Amino acid sequence: MAQPKPTPVLTVEDIDRLWANAAKPEDYASLRSHSVIQDGEPAQLPEDIVEFARQSADTLAGRRRRRRRGGRNRSKSSKKPSSNRPSFEWIEDTIDELMEALDVPHEVYEVASHTVILHVNDDDVAGYPPLPEGYGYKGGVARKAVARTLRLPISTAAVRDIDLLRAADTSADHDRELAEKYMTDDLIHGDAKVEAIVTPKDYFTTREVTVNQAWFLGSEIQITHLGLLDMIGGIVRVTQGHLNQNFGRVHPIVAFKILRFAAAMKAEGREPVIPPFRVNYRRRPHPFSFFLALQLSRAFEAGEVVASIYLDYARQWNLLEKAELEEDVTARDATDILKERLEDYHLEFPTGE
Repeated sequence: MAQPKPTPVLTVEDIDRLWANAAKPEDYASLRSHSVIQDGEPAQLPEDIVEFARQSADTLAGRRRRRRRGGRNRSKSSKKPSSNRPSFEWIEDTIDELMEALDVPHEVYEVASHTVILHVNDDDVAGYPPLPEGYGYKGGVARKAVARTLRLPISTAAVRDIDLLRAADTSADHDRELAEKYMTDDLIHGDAKVEAIVTPKDYFTTREVTVNQAWFLGSEIQITHLGLLDMIGGIVRVTQGHLNQNFGRVHPIVAFKILRFAAAMKAEGREPVIPPFRVNYRRRPHPFSFFLALQLSRAFEAGEVVASIYLDYARQWNLLEKAELEEDVTARDATDILKERLEDYHLEFPTGE
């Protein structure tokens, strides 16, 4: 049996060369920070549209929320569906009504059986990093592409991580060169992988957060029905797939990722909703504080404001004590403590912009 090839050891010269040739997200117009100003203030989605998206998302996810008073009472899709599982007709009507409220033209989207397909025009596609045919984006780039394609009146931060994937029938010939160019930091730390889509079902059910149930391939974005509703409603929700894999609980790394996503959204001027979840506290090879520290490091990449909000969320969810941090610790003090405690992990806490 053929033995796997050993991971190549990078020299200082190799690392310098990689960084010299690495793509910078700020070089691409569609990845930069995106601000929408209305009457001198950051624009926001209308409150009734946000509430409609939230109620529809919770219905689709099998949860019931108390209806808020005030706002427009949408007649057709806000009715509770007759069965426990909403029909495709109900989903299609709901998304059509939401798109109409957002003034999204019918030619921009179509509601498929499991996803909403968004068509990105050529001018917008040109604003993203160029990729060979069959390759595309996931993660932050895909989320930003949804907001830009729908022309949502919200502000979004610059994309810092370019995460790639490729279609099932696309060979891996360009994986290494693309990882070197777009996923440089991950490559240097031995964690760069261009994800291959085995099947759409496999891809979407293995995401951990619903707003990440999206991909952007060629000139087409696909996002699950719930992922789209949660994105518009500002809901940061763990997926049912992750809960199924973890016996109804949430892995610590996903729990802290949810809090970081919510912190980034709040820093952008929105009021995120985090549906309740239970953390799986079983013993693991890594200390619990590592999972908090990893997402704190990534929060700092977006700036100290995001890092501080992230730590506030961890405090609200009673996770600081579990990570052996004082309740009144600041984000900067936490970095000093965690860097010393976890020195073998070589974590970095950049200043951010």
